[in-house]
Amino acid sequence: MIAKTKANKSFRGTTKYVVEKAQASIIGGNMIGTETDQLVAQFMISKNLNPKVKEPCYHLMLSLPHSETLSNEQFASLGERHFATVVVLSQLTGEKAKLTNPDQRISEDELNSKVDKFLDDEIHQYSFFIARHNDSDHDHIHIVASRINEITTHAIKTWKQYPQSEWSARLLEKKFGLEQIPCSWESKTRAFTRSQRDRLEKDGLPGAEIMRLSIDEAAQDRPTMPVLIERLALRGIAAEVSYKNNGQVRGIRFSINVGEVDSMGNPKLLTITGGGLNRHKYSFPKLQSELGISYIPERDDKALRATVGNAQKLLTAFPTEKQQKDKEETAELKRTEQLVQNDLPLELTNSNLIEGEKSSQPINQPYSPPQTSPISPEPSSQLLNTPDGQSSQPSRTSSESNPLSRLSDTELLRYVRAVEQWQKNRPPEPRVELGESYQNRIEKLNRQKANLENRWRSEALELKQLGKPRSLLNPFGVKAEIIEEKQNSLLKTRANLNNIKLQLDQTQKDLTHWQQKARVYLAWSENPHTKK
Repeated sequence: MIAKTKANKSFRGTTKYVVEKAQASIIGGNMIGTETDQLVAQFMISKNLNPKVKEPCYHLMLSLPHSETLSNEQFASLGERHFATVVVLSQLTGEKAKLTNPDQRISEDELNSKVDKFLDDEIHQYSFFIARHNDSDHDHIHIVASRINEITTHAIKTWKQYPQSEWSARLLEKKFGLEQIPCSWESKTRAFTRSQRDRLEKDGLPGAEIMRLSIDEAAQDRPTMPVLIERLALRGIAAEVSYKNNGQVRGIRFSINVGEVDSMGNPKLLTITGGGLNRHKYSFPKLQSELGISYIPERDDKALRATVGNAQKLLTAFPTEKQQKDKEETAELKRTEQLVQNDLPLELTNSNLIEGEKSSQPINQPYSPPQTSPISPEPSSQLLNTPDGQSSQPSRTSSESNPLSRLSDTELLRYVRAVEQWQKNRPPEPRVELGESYQNRIEKLNRQKANLENRWRSEALELKQLGKPRSLLNPFGVKAEIIEEKQNSLLKTRANLNNIKLQLDQTQKDLTHWQQKARVYLAWSENPHTKK
C-alpha cells in the first residue's frame, strides 16, 4: 500500500479536487454535507481558531495495489485509523519518535493502544472527511483534514510526516490483512520516482538500473571480485577499482555506454560509484558483505589494478545503436564522396563549375565561392519592361529556378541533414485559442473578485452595525444566533474571495507561461534560417 501526505494552504483547492473529481464518493469522516462549499465553510471555522498556521489543510492518501480491494466500510475504517495513527505519532517525543530505528521506536502494541484511545476520545476534535476515487488503476482514498485541534487550537506537527505516514501504512497492512511491503528505510533497493517511471516508459531502462541488474545477475553464485568484473565486461559494463597511496582499496566505480555525447560531439560514458548506485549493496565493502563477492588482497589485487582504463574500452567494444548508426552513416558519406570524385571528369572536379559551364577562374587557382549563395539565391529586384508596358522577371533556366539541382549528392545529403536538424529544434506551436481563454478567464475572475470584495465590505459593515450581543447587562442587544449567522456568512465570503485570488494568480501564471512559449515560437519562425 502506498501512502502519501502533504500539508498545504488551500482547503478549497484540495477539497474541490477530491470531491468534484469523476467517480469520487465520500465514505467517511465527521463532517456534514458532501458539497465543496459546505465542507470548506466548516474547515474555515477551525482555521480561524489559529490563524498563525500557514498550512492548515492536511491531505493524506492511501492507494491499494492492483490485486487488492476493500469495501467502503473497510476503506473508511482504514482511512480513519491511518489519520489517527499519524496524529498520535506526531505527538511522540524522545526515542519513541525515532521510527526508522526499530530498537528505539514505540512498540506496535503501545502504539495501537494509543490509537484506540485517540479514536475514542480525541478524533472528534479534528474536522476531516474520507473520499474514495475509482478513476485510476489503483483503488485509493483521500483524507482531507484540518490540522488544528478545535479544543486546544494546537496544530498537528508535520516535520516528520513522511516516515509517520509510511509506518502507519505498514501497520495497517498487518491489521487489515493486506500485502506487506518493507519501509523505504528498510529496503536496500531504491524505488523509481515518478519522473523516472515516465522516462522508463519513454526511453527504456536507465543506465544506472541496467548496471544494478547486471551486477545482481553476475553475482548470483558469489564469484571472486576479478571474475565479477570479467562478467560485467561481457555485459558492456566496465568496473574499475581504485587504490589509496597506502595500497588499500579506495572504492569501485562502474561505467556504461548510454550513447551520450559531450559538447564537442564525442561519445561519453555514464560513470557511477558503487555507493552511488546503492550504498547498501554495491560499494566495495557491501559487494562482499551483501552479495558475497570473495576478495583476498594477495590473490586479487594484481588483477584489480589492471582494471584501470577499462571504461574507455567500452566506446569501441560496446558502441550503442545510435553510435553504430552514426558511424555507418559517416562511412557511407565518405564512400559517396569518393564515388562522386571518381565519376567526374578531371575538368569538372572544380566545384565552381555549375551545370557544365566553365568558370573563368583557372582550375589550378584556389577556389573563391560566389557572392550569391547557390542554395537560396536572392531574386532580382530589377524588373524588365516589356514592349506592352508590363513588367516581368527575366526568364530562367530550370537549373536557375531549382538551386538544389546545382548540388552534388554529398552536398545535398549535408543540406538535408542540416534542414532535418533545424526542424528537430522547432519549439511547439502555442494554441492561440488557449491564450485567449486565459485572458477571458482573467477578466471573469477580476469581475468576480470585485463583486466579492464589495460583498465582504458590505457584510462587515452590517455586522459592525448590529451592535453588541444580548446579555444580562444588555437585554436589548442582538441575538447571538443572528451575529453568528452574519459571522459565518462573512467567513464564507472571505473564503470565496481567497479562492478567487488563488485562481486569478494561477491563471496569470499560466498566461505568462503561454506568452513565453509564444515568444520562443515566434523567434524561431521569424529566424532567417527558418525562412531559408
